[in-house]
Amino acid sequence: MDQNLRAAVQHAMDHEDRRLPKRNLARMPRLVAAALFSLSFVPAFVWAQIDPLASAKTLRPEALVDAVLQDNPLLPAAQWAWQAAESEIVPAGALDDPMLSTMVAPRTFGKAEMDPGVGIELSQRLPWPGKRGLREEIARFEARAIKQSIPNTRLDLTELAKAAFADWYLVHAALQVNEANRKLWQDVREIAAINYASGTGSQQDVLQANVEYQMLGHRQVVLERQRAEVLAQLNRLLNRTAAAPLPPPASLADPRDLQSLVDLRALALAQRTELEAAEAEIEADSARVDLAKREFYPDFQLSTGYNSMWDDSDMQWTVGVGINIPLGHAKRHAAVSGARAEAMESRWRLQDLSLEIVKEVEQAYARVQEAYHLLGLHEDQLLPLARANLEVARTAYQARTGSLESLLRAERSLFETELNFEAARADYYRNMAALERAVGGWSQPMEAAR
Repeated sequence: MDQNLRAAVQHAMDHEDRRLPKRNLARMPRLVAAALFSLSFVPAFVWAQIDPLASAKTLRPEALVDAVLQDNPLLPAAQWAWQAAESEIVPAGALDDPMLSTMVAPRTFGKAEMDPGVGIELSQRLPWPGKRGLREEIARFEARAIKQSIPNTRLDLTELAKAAFADWYLVHAALQVNEANRKLWQDVREIAAINYASGTGSQQDVLQANVEYQMLGHRQVVLERQRAEVLAQLNRLLNRTAAAPLPPPASLADPRDLQSLVDLRALALAQRTELEAAEAEIEADSARVDLAKREFYPDFQLSTGYNSMWDDSDMQWTVGVGINIPLGHAKRHAAVSGARAEAMESRWRLQDLSLEIVKEVEQAYARVQEAYHLLGLHEDQLLPLARANLEVARTAYQARTGSLESLLRAERSLFETELNFEAARADYYRNMAALERAVGGWSQPMEAAR
């Protein structure tokens, strides 16, 4: 049980990078990169005395998801990252600032027979037509790609919240199972003591019953420690202090009917915003190719100035135009080739991302089906058999026709079966959350069914 629960908690908090390709992330502003990296270091808010979650009788998964989406810092970080990217669109297509320069003839100062010589020039660089528009277009497509991190973050946080809720449910269910077994062994201790006092039982039975009862007491301590660990994980998602109280969980929802795997694959390819982000990156790369081609054309420099050092007043005011000479065609051809290569890379990444999404859906669907089968197996077969086995062993021991060892094996079998049943329920709920994330969210509520 300890290993299963730890594995469940670890699985819930592992966060795969499903957002943008690595090259896209590298282009995101430093603000979002720092925010995503520093989640563990964000200080928890000081909570008010009235806490809706802590004051509820039970913690419902829907309430937990809503609270995580409201309070977790990753979502506003993604929103501000998009705003930062949006703010870069206008500057990307703007003209460079005009240049104002001045010059003087220092040797004219202090000479009465000469006026001080002063020259002033104002110049403005003008890119070749189309360059500014392409730069703005690139920034707009990149902002569109980054915008998709917002729904992705919502889906990721929803999955994490539901998986953490499954862990919260599992540790409480384990505590209840353990407490029920402690009560059972309290009764066995009394039976063993009565049998020993009447001379029909052995002292070894009394000692063995006490050992088992004390071990269940230690298991209670272990589970309480695990409950604190899961609580800390939940509060991390909620941006609260690790020990902030939360109510016990509500029961997990019953298994639900699923759409066919074919429908779920199509739904994922239609809904996953990573695909839209990758398509926006392809458009940005296409604009980069066009911009690289325009680098073969010169930019212009317009200027106007006044120079008092000319004696003729008609020559003191000047206007001019200049261009850069785009020599070095080799480097410009290399830039075009590089931009085309990046565009091709983006197209292949999109194709790979589509295949990866389909794989995620198929694997999540298979895990849900497996969890559903295991859940039904425990509920319909294993639990009834284990309970019947324990009842037979207990009746035989009370009638002094069975051994304590047989009762011990039957009790441990039921204990493990009950724990495995609750773990199967938690796994089913956790796998359903993963499937929901894989398809990009359910397009419509799914009816409960068994």
